[in-house]
Amino acid sequence: MGKARDSKFELLRIFSIFLIILSHFSYYGLQPRLRAGISLLNYLGIRLFLPYGEIGVAIFILITGYFIGDKEFTFKDGFKKASQVWLETIFYSVLIFVLCIFFARGYIKLTLGSFVRSFLPFSFSEYWFVTAYIMLMILVPFLNILTKFLDKKQFSLLLIVTIIFCDVLPNNIASSSWGLGEIIASYLVGSYVKMYDLKINFKKIIIFIVLIFMYVGGFLVSYAKGFDYSLQFINGGIFPLIIATELFLIIKKQKPFHNFYINKLASTVFAGYLITEHEFIREIIWKLLAFKNVDNVWIADFSGFIGIILILFIGVFTVDLIRQYLFKILKINLLKDEIEDKIFRTLFS
Repeated sequence: MGKARDSKFELLRIFSIFLIILSHFSYYGLQPRLRAGISLLNYLGIRLFLPYGEIGVAIFILITGYFIGDKEFTFKDGFKKASQVWLETIFYSVLIFVLCIFFARGYIKLTLGSFVRSFLPFSFSEYWFVTAYIMLMILVPFLNILTKFLDKKQFSLLLIVTIIFCDVLPNNIASSSWGLGEIIASYLVGSYVKMYDLKINFKKIIIFIVLIFMYVGGFLVSYAKGFDYSLQFINGGIFPLIIATELFLIIKKQKPFHNFYINKLASTVFAGYLITEHEFIREIIWKLLAFKNVDNVWIADFSGFIGIILILFIGVFTVDLIRQYLFKILKINLLKDEIEDKIFRTLFS
C-alpha cells in the first residue's frame, strides 16, 4: 500500500479545479450579458471569476511538479500516467456524447466534427488542458533528467528563461494564452520549489497586489478595446503563475495531515473539469447557471458559485465514484497496465 497523500495538497488540488470551473462560469455563462453601454459595476460582476482559471491551472501543474519533479521518472512512468488521464478523458467524452444523443438532442447540435472530437478528444484538442497535460507527462522523464544534472544557478537560469519565453513575452510559438509552454513553466516552478525550497516573503500581500492588478489592468485593457472580453495578456502568463506559486508556498508551510474524505474527493475533481468542459455540457450547464432571468449580475455570480459547489462536490463526486467502481470491477486499469507492459516489452526489450 502506497503512502497516504498529504491532504493539505489534496485540498489545494480540489481548489485548483474549482477555480478553473469558476472561470468557465464567467466566460461561458456570463459573457453573453456583455453589451454596449454596460455599467462598470455589472461589467466587473461579469468578469468576477474570469482571472481564476489560469491560476487554477498553474496550481494543478505546480503540485505535479512538486511531487514528481525530483524523482526518477521513466518514459514508461510518463506513458502510464498519460494513458491514465487519456482513459478517464475518453470515458467521459464518449459517455457524454452518447447520453446527449438520447436525452439532450434538443439542446445540442450534433455534427460529424463533434462526433470525431468526442471519440478522439486528445487528437482534436476537445480539452486543451488534457492535451497539454498528456504532452507534459511524456516530456517529464526528459525534463527531470535535465534538471537533475543542473546546479541551482543553472536551474534558476533555465526557469527564468522559460518563464520569459512562455509567460512574459506574448507570442504564438511558446505562449498563446495557455498552452504547453505555460504548463512546462509551471511544472519547472514546482520542481524548483521541491529541490531548493524556494522562499518568498510577503506572500499574501503579493497575491493581493497581483490579483488587484489583474482586475484593474484587465478592465483598463478591455475598456480601451471597447469592452473586449479577450484578455489573455492580463489573465494569463506571468500574473496567475505568481499567484499560484505564492498560494502553493503558503499551503506548503502548513502542518501535514491526512483525511480520507478529502483525499477521496480530490480523486474525483478532475472529472469536474472533464464533464463541465465537454462541448455539449457547456451548451447546457452554463445556460442553466447563467440565471438569465436574474437581472442583477452579482446575484447571478453568487447563485452560480453555489451551483458549482453543488455540482462539483456532490454531483461530480457521486458520478466519478461510480466510474471508479466500474473501472475496478471491470479491471480496466489492470487491463490497461497489461497492454502497456506488452507494448513496452515488444518495443524496448
